[in-house]
Parts: sequence; C-alpha cells; structure tokens
Amino acid sequence: MTSGKRVRPAKNPSKALVYVYDKPLYKYLLESNDLGYLENVFPVFEKISWWKDGKWIEIAFVPCLYRLSMSWCYRATRFTHAVVALVTANAYISTLGGGYFLCRHLNQAKLMAQLQICVSQGLQDPILASKCRVNLAYGAMAQGKFNRAAKILLKEKENAQKLNSEDLHNVLHAAQVYLKKTIVLHKELLQHQETDTRRVVDEYYRQRVVQTES
Repeated sequence: MTSGKRVRPAKNPSKALVYVYDKPLYKYLLESNDLGYLENVFPVFEKISWWKDGKWIEIAFVPCLYRLSMSWCYRATRFTHAVVALVTANAYISTLGGGYFLCRHLNQAKLMAQLQICVSQGLQDPILASKCRVNLAYGAMAQGKFNRAAKILLKEKENAQKLNSEDLHNVLHAAQVYLKKTIVLHKELLQHQETDTRRVVDEYYRQRVVQTES
C-alpha cells in the first residue's frame, strides 16, 4: 500500500474512477486501501497526479448481470464445432461433386448434390439447398433429361423469388441459358447423326456460356 492514497466507495457510481465487478476484490480494496493492485492493472494511474496528494479514489461495485454458465458454454462450443464441421464438409462435397460432374460420373455427382442438400439443412441455409438442386438440374441435362431439368429450374425460380436472393437468381439464369443452348446443340447433333443416335455424347459442358447482347 502506498501512503497518501486512499480508496472509498463512490457516492455516485456513475462518477466513480474505477468499476469493480468482483465483490471480494471490491471489499479488499476498501479495507486495505491497497492501490498497488490498481497501479498494476491500470497503468494510467501513474499519469494522474491529483490523487497523489492524499485525495480519495472512488470505486464502485457493479454486479455482473449475467453469470457465466459452464453448461451453456459447453453447448455453445459444441454448436460452433458442429457448424464448422458442416461448412468444411460442404466444401469437400462441393469439390467432389464438381469433379465427378466434369469426369462424367453423373451418379456420383448426383449423390454429392444430395449430400450437400442434407448439409444445407443442417446449416439451415435454404439458398445453399436451392443451389444444390440446381446442380441436380445440371446432372439431368447431362443425362439428356431436359424436361426434368426444366421442372427443377422452374421450381427453384419460385424459391428464389421467395428468398429474394440476387446470387441465386444469377445461378438460375446461368442454368437456364445453359439448358436452352444444350437443347439446341443436342438437336443439332441428332440431326447430323446418321446411324445410332442413342450414342450421342454431349460435350457442351466444356464450353463457357455467356449471355449475348439483345
């Protein structure tokens, strides 16, 4: 304890110099007048000169409104870890799905899209779920199931309007452009195929589709 330094409770807590949230520490400071602790915790005391002449240092006890609940902390930690795990799983599944689609393993790509839908439900992300269903539409296009792809995109367009997501609108617009151009290309290939039309292979996925100026 330093001589000439005294501690007392503040008459007006709003004008106190120091607020103490721990009740035992508050009692200790009042009984011992030990400002050495405060000097170590608050170096700003070294720059204040008015209390060095024996003036009072007023402190106020402010009780903590929310006590720390360890059970709540454990639940919050588990929830955070679960969210991180789902986000990581979504990244892996998305990468695998894209690779399977480009390698023409359409059944595996469809499975990855369905797994992503499950992950999106765990994350409670309807926009991600809608994008995954758009991926299912791409798979249907690659298999030549254009009517099924069109139905999926039409339904997701309604969902996009409800969700009011510009990003989802852009994804759907790109998919619709891809569908239209794929149908045209598929018909052209069928017209020029003289023998077995069942062996037509769509390689349109290798091309970049851009919207032309109207």
